Amino acid sequence: MSGRANHTEIKDIRVLARCARCHGPMRRFRANDWRCPHCADTPVKIRDENLILSVGRLLHHLREHPETIAPAPASKGESEAVQAAQERLDDELECAEFDEAAAKALAKALASARFDALDSGDYETMRLRYLLDSAKPCDGLDTALLRQVAAAVLIHPSGAVGLKLKNGQTLESPAG
Repeated sequence: MSGRANHTEIKDIRVLARCARCHGPMRRFRANDWRCPHCADTPVKIRDENLILSVGRLLHHLREHPETIAPAPASKGESEAVQAAQERLDDELECAEFDEAAAKALAKALASARFDALDSGDYETMRLRYLLDSAKPCDGLDTALLRQVAAAVLIHPSGAVGLKLKNGQTLESPAG
């Protein structure tokens, strides 16, 4: 039977809590006692206050440094298509006999190539950065922001805590 959450933040963390080893859901059996039913019989001992503080620090770091959210590397073929569209537009703009209609069409083709080069990971990275840039300062753990940016709160056997972001990136904090 799960332990009662003394902190409302623990309820939000419990929904996102995953084992850092197998990524299976962690279960909270009582205060300060988390277990992965899939891979570990030994409970992870982490005080609720420390868990909340660790998650809060990671979220605060992201809010202060959203540029640390890494975009997925672009594939070579996509960047070549964008580069080719850019070169065609540059050639048209440098042409002695400027054709406005052709330049507009090439600018639209470049925008389309750039849009096509975006994948869902790129979009998610930009979305996360926007959410963090626009987040209001918060004392304590901003659970609404946590739910918007995190796919999981990773709990390690050592008691260290990490966040798996919705773009797949993982951030870790030391045990505490």
